[in-house]
Amino acid sequence: MSASREKIVVCADAEEFRRDASHSLLFTLLQNPSLMKLTCLPVFLAMTVATLFAADPAFEVWAEALAAATIRSSPTAATYTQYFSGAEQDALDRQLTPITKAYRAERVAVARRALAELAKFDRARLDAQQRTSAAVIEWSLNEEVNAEPF
Repeated sequence: MSASREKIVVCADAEEFRRDASHSLLFTLLQNPSLMKLTCLPVFLAMTVATLFAADPAFEVWAEALAAATIRSSPTAATYTQYFSGAEQDALDRQLTPITKAYRAERVAVARRALAELAKFDRARLDAQQRTSAAVIEWSLNEEVNAEPF
């Protein structure tokens, strides 16, 4: 198959996906910025906290635990990202993320606690990648807290 033919097939598949996606949960998430923030947070956390040579291993452990807890609290995000594997992922795949006031209040409380925990880390002891991760995590948690009234 020629390179131009492959591009056409990919574009046709993408167009078919867009048509089919209009009825999917993914499309709903993509069209709703507040839901997208909620589902993207765990992905951001997972991508930004992985480092090979950590200056502060405690930060790595904390950030990984925060990412996992965030995903566990949002079954929809767990399904979307396939963050876990095995029985834990299977169980989350059969659930939906609550959209209640109580759930939102709990998410805001968790974000406030995580911000307090994050503040305990000495940023000077973190390496460059960890400082970036800490800044992204802090921004994401602050967005969660600041969105409380809405």
